[in-house]
Amino acid sequence: MRRYYPLLYFVSGFVLLGIGSCDAVDSRAFTPTSSDTAPSQVVLTSGATCVLVEGAPRCWGTNAWGQLGNNSPLESFDAVIPNGMSSGVSLLARGNGHFCTLKSGEVFCWGFNQTGQVGDGSTTTRYAPVSVGLSGVSSVKGGDNFTCALSSGALKCWGRNHRGQLGTGDTTESHVPVDAAAVNALGEVTDFVLGGTHACAIVSGGVWCWGYNASGQLGDSSTTNRLVPVQVTGLTSGVTALAAKVDSTCAIMNGGAYCWGNNAYGQLGDGTTTNRSTAVSVLDMTDGITDLDLATAFGCGVKARTAYCWGDNTYGYLGDDTTTSHAQAARIYDLDGLVEDITLGTSTACAITPDSLYCWGRHSIGNLGNRKVHGYTKVPTRVGGLW
Repeated sequence: MRRYYPLLYFVSGFVLLGIGSCDAVDSRAFTPTSSDTAPSQVVLTSGATCVLVEGAPRCWGTNAWGQLGNNSPLESFDAVIPNGMSSGVSLLARGNGHFCTLKSGEVFCWGFNQTGQVGDGSTTTRYAPVSVGLSGVSSVKGGDNFTCALSSGALKCWGRNHRGQLGTGDTTESHVPVDAAAVNALGEVTDFVLGGTHACAIVSGGVWCWGYNASGQLGDSSTTNRLVPVQVTGLTSGVTALAAKVDSTCAIMNGGAYCWGNNAYGQLGDGTTTNRSTAVSVLDMTDGITDLDLATAFGCGVKARTAYCWGDNTYGYLGDDTTTSHAQAARIYDLDGLVEDITLGTSTACAITPDSLYCWGRHSIGNLGNRKVHGYTKVPTRVGGLW
């Protein structure tokens, strides 16, 4: 039974009244009639979701920090296009409350900006995209309160830096892009990832990490914080992709999935809940892995176009029609052979198939695309009718 009730939101000194609905649990996928084009990318952050469709981002969900980029603090169950982003966008990136895009090689960001992670030289929350002043960029990614971009094999970063996560070799915060000099000194960066207060990069096929290391998320057999990058033990070549969230990190090396760092919920997928300061193999994900992502307490990967997840499952995060947590990879419900890409948020997950987008996990202000604000969905549910 669906129940409707008033919702109060406190945003920037205003009280906003809305109407919400709640279905406690969905345990079977609902497929609405829709002619939507499948997105080429999906990113998730702090109750908001954005997809990239035919060169334009479409965003929905919570908007207290301007996550939707439409110059408003009002949440939306319907997808909106961030201001000025109706065409020419090739890449989306998410942080913790902020988003960025790559448009014709130029970086634009918006949203929460307390430590300068939007990169416009201020700490003012931005409700619409602003230029970061970088061009010729090939990739941009966000961490919890910082952001980095890759241009011609070199990293530039901005935002919070209290753990040395900007890769500058010091702890000086920057509200504009600065050279990640300690990282760039290693050589050409081909890919990178940002966690909560740490970061990693691929250089010459090996992985190097820097920043906070209390849970072993730097993978150098220690829990010592590092202002200068250290090489991840055992991952010196053959690495093609990275994933990170808060204080855990994963990589695809020679087609197999490896993870290290915090493992309190089994999010490293090695069958235990023991933290690891060196990379361990994800059980049953040792070859043929084409995509990999991490959330705070769970992880997922794609093998033979089928998604597998592991870790915490309190609110159906693992998409297997249960709430049973498990520290070993298990197949998600009903998308065998269809998954092209998988992306995780803090408490949600989404998968792109050839013709659609499916999401599952915990509801928050319509972030799963089903107009629900509470409860959770235990199986992949098709998102339709939003763009």
